[in-house]
This record gives sequence, C-alpha cells and structure tokens, in this order.
Amino acid sequence: MTDTSLTDATGLPHYVYAEAVAHCDGGPGSAYEPDEWYAYRGDTGVLCAMFYYRRTKPMTVEDYAGIERTLTPVVDGQVWPHGLALSWDEVEGWTYSPLEDEHSTVGEYWDPLPVPRLASPAALRALLPRLFSGHEDDLPASAEEWAEPAVETLAQRLAAADADRHGTGPQQTGGDRG
Repeated sequence: MTDTSLTDATGLPHYVYAEAVAHCDGGPGSAYEPDEWYAYRGDTGVLCAMFYYRRTKPMTVEDYAGIERTLTPVVDGQVWPHGLALSWDEVEGWTYSPLEDEHSTVGEYWDPLPVPRLASPAALRALLPRLFSGHEDDLPASAEEWAEPAVETLAQRLAAADADRHGTGPQQTGGDRG
C-alpha cells in the first residue's frame, strides 16, 4: 500500500465501485457484506480493492449504535478455515485467495473469478455462496458489467491505463495484492 491514508480512499476513482461491491447484498449488515474492505492505490499506482470474509463461525460484533449482534457464518470453515479474500485491481480484475491465518495473511496464489474486470456487484454476489462453500470449480460465470453512472469515469481510467501498459506510456507490472 502507499502512504496515502485509507481515509483518503473516498476520493479514488474506484471507491464507489468497491463500496457497491461491498454492499452487493443490500447494504451494511447484510449477509454477504465483507468483514473488512478497502480501496487503495497500490505502490505502483494501480487501483486496488480488498474484501476480507472471515466469518467461518458465528461472530458477535457491536454495530455503530453500540448494539451487539451475532453474525452467522457465510464461509465454510472446513473448506476455508480462516476465510477468503477477494481482490480487485485495474490490471487483473477479480481474484480470490484463502486466508492463511486469523490476521488476514493471504495465500501466495490468487485464482481468477469468472467475471469481467468491472463486474456488476450482482454478478459477484451470485458466485459468493458457491465460492464460500468450496465449489470453486463450479462458479457461475457472468459477463454482466457494472452499469452505474460512475462506471464511465472508471472505465475511461482503465482504458487509459491499458494503453499506457501496452506501449503508449510508462510500463507497469501486475497489480498490488494486499
């Protein structure tokens, strides 16, 4: 990650996209809301977002009003003992990796998800139950892309970055995974 504070992330071109994905199941507190997520600019300038899903067993949390509630597990703890991380970056799109410990250390390998680089939040939501239950070889593929007003600005940014990587500007290597 860069020195830029995560609190400055709301000004990044992909923040609204990351937020829409994080709330793809209806908003804060929904079943498939990640336990933690953030949007950032990686060390090489690549736009990135991380989504951590650690609920492999019931978890008691305190909401913004100070009220405790118990969240049901969404990730099969026998398949993914510490949970999963989903990652998005402007170069490689959507990938996932198992968490190796309770401190959110991600695995060495990232597998691609069968969705476009700017997949709609609904397309990602559709594959989460199968992925979280360990059916990673049978994930529903989708070509559905995000269709919000902010997508045009982000799509232009991605097209410009692609052009730069393919010879008209400074070369960058792959994304920065957290």
